[in-house]
Amino acid sequence: MQGLSKRQREIVDFIESYLSEKRHSPSYRDIQHHFGFSSLGSVYNHIQSLKKKGVLPENTQNGRSLVLLAEQKKEGLEIPLIGRLRGGMPIEIFSQVSMITLPSLMVISPYSSYLLRVIGSELEEEWIREGDLLLVESKNDFEDKEMVLAQVGGQTTLIKQGFNASPYIRLESLNPKVQPLILRKDHVQILGAIISLIRNY
Repeated sequence: MQGLSKRQREIVDFIESYLSEKRHSPSYRDIQHHFGFSSLGSVYNHIQSLKKKGVLPENTQNGRSLVLLAEQKKEGLEIPLIGRLRGGMPIEIFSQVSMITLPSLMVISPYSSYLLRVIGSELEEEWIREGDLLLVESKNDFEDKEMVLAQVGGQTTLIKQGFNASPYIRLESLNPKVQPLILRKDHVQILGAIISLIRNY
């Protein structure tokens, strides 16, 4: 790992050991607590540097998708591609599911995960492009700032950062120019969390 600072090498070692022990990635907060950083911003800056140096993939979307590029050569898992997603529209479920092999360390919960193919440009404000694959973990709860797949009114499908503000859920765009949505919990259904984005697959 030439070109890495002492702290960056320590962070890589921590991610590697965490993955090996727990079989899923550490969150930014896990890294913050382990190293005693004063803020999550310090973690973010180190992660960005590791991306630029080719240690982490550029398409890492959140602290639960930190997969070392060297680990991606290991044995993979087959994950079902179940449908297509256009922002603002219901998910189009395929009549026949296909399987796509992903690096095993990318997948937190193999038996509750699935893939969606993005169509259209409606999700570009979340830095998601047409043709991208989204790895989704099916669940109804989420951590604050986690990217969630949400359905409003049984029809409108959104991908936003989720925040719990009981009895409301606040959905925020990654684009600061887009106004957040504040919805009662009984008006929105959380379909899952976006674990990773796979570009140009």
